[in-house]
Amino acid sequence: MDLDELARLTVDTANKAARGASTHAERISQYLSPFATNLAASTLAFNMSLLGVQGVGFAFGVACTTPIAAPMLGFLGVGAASAVAAQAAMRAERAVQGRKPEGRILWENLFVDAALGLTFYKVLGGRFRNVLPSHLARPGAFAFQSILAPGARYCTPAQKNELRRMFHRDGCHTCGTRRGKVIGDHQPPNKVAAERSKASQLSSTDISAVLGNAATQAAGSLVTGKGPSQAAQPLVKAFRKVMKIVPKELEASRSFTQRYYPQCDTCSSKQGVVMRLGDKVPRRKFLVFHPIRPRAWGLAGAFPGLEHHQAVELSPAAETKPRGRFRGGHAGADAADGEGLGSLWKLTAEALRLPLAGFEDSRGGRS
Repeated sequence: MDLDELARLTVDTANKAARGASTHAERISQYLSPFATNLAASTLAFNMSLLGVQGVGFAFGVACTTPIAAPMLGFLGVGAASAVAAQAAMRAERAVQGRKPEGRILWENLFVDAALGLTFYKVLGGRFRNVLPSHLARPGAFAFQSILAPGARYCTPAQKNELRRMFHRDGCHTCGTRRGKVIGDHQPPNKVAAERSKASQLSSTDISAVLGNAATQAAGSLVTGKGPSQAAQPLVKAFRKVMKIVPKELEASRSFTQRYYPQCDTCSSKQGVVMRLGDKVPRRKFLVFHPIRPRAWGLAGAFPGLEHHQAVELSPAAETKPRGRFRGGHAGADAADGEGLGSLWKLTAEALRLPLAGFEDSRGGRS
């Protein structure tokens, strides 16, 4: 074999190896690209939808510590965000594969997607109420751990080190950031604690004194010949004053202790301003809109999206042809069954769909 023939053989071998590597890379890309698109689209749509839910809470003045309304709105918001994430993932994946969008959306599938998202949101450590904005006068959406505060005094160096550890792990309890200087935030704030302490000194004797003085003034007005309307004015004022005393007394009767929560200097400055102004600022000024933070429960939206993932055949002649789907369920969709993890998703989805199917059957039987 001469040198020219050896050179040609070497070049041919290299070309074949390059073509083989290119074909192999194309096959892998053909499989991974839809999967990555599905994962990215579902996660992004889920978190953006949660920001929208937070905006609704901000508009209506619902904070993460608002009783009843916060967990209910958070529950509905996470469920809706999960359904949106599944639809976004399915459409993005089909666009990458060059396939047309599927037919109409079935309510049954939306409920299943919402149930999956809600389940994994809780499994990953999420709390429904924390979807809403934080309140500067209460523990925030990222308030997980705290330490006992010795009154209104500043924290000690040992407490500061513990707060710094919490700050680097959980972030600012108000906005969630892990950057900047850590501040020991009193909760409830010192001003609120002072008002409660002052209100705790009120007793039933204060109410009796207010009503007694009002009755004396009313009687004096009648004796001096004034009309009933003028005589009733002291009683009306006394009633209004009592209505201000009673809630404060009830609030002060609750035992409370101040605790330190890790807080960033930005949120601490905002808190100082609104607490100093108090009732002079609108209620929304006490709310803090927290952006998307890298937390485990932020990945909950990926699971409803992956349920709609459709794998493709890894063959040179394969066009983007689905090999299996985690779950078929939209009108006009092919009914190919998935394999491996897809079968697990299929069983989970079918288990969630059974109550809905029974409900539809019962409705059909009554009609």
